[in-house]
Amino acid sequence: MPIRQALALPACAVVLAACQHYGPRAGGTERAHEPAHPISVDADPDSWLQVRSDLCGLPEAQQRARYDMLSGDDAAGSRMQRLLLATCVPDRTPGLLRETLAAGGAEALGDAGQQHLVELIRDFSASYQILEARVHELEQQVAHKDGELEKTRQELSATVDGIRQIESEIDGLRTGGEHP
Repeated sequence: MPIRQALALPACAVVLAACQHYGPRAGGTERAHEPAHPISVDADPDSWLQVRSDLCGLPEAQQRARYDMLSGDDAAGSRMQRLLLATCVPDRTPGLLRETLAAGGAEALGDAGQQHLVELIRDFSASYQILEARVHELEQQVAHKDGELEKTRQELSATVDGIRQIESEIDGLRTGGEHP
């Protein structure tokens, strides 16, 4: 039972983080998210998840500009916001999450819940890296198999051409009156 309780907060955090809504509102205007005012390092993980939702609701250009602006600030709150921004579109910003995690900052967070949230993000990032490596490996295998397939096609084509040539020579001998 203690393991379930220990996993409940990170699992809830992942579910909440995944429940973002993008797109136009009723009336055709897009959501205009402005991130909440700077958040305290002492804020609870739910507050951080709300900040993440607000930050991820910004257009990508604004997300990047905010990330760059925060890069000059080494305060724990700014490091955490950079980390949250790096999780918004990791598939379109390859390496940004890894760089942000490598830059550290979790150790400066005093709250155990925040540290667990960062550990969860770090674990998912590591898992994603493993999947990326596996996909790359599979793509290389497919490319190799495609090369082998093309080579086999060429060999088959040469064999068929050779058989056609032999058949035409046999037909020529038969029509010429000579038998082998």
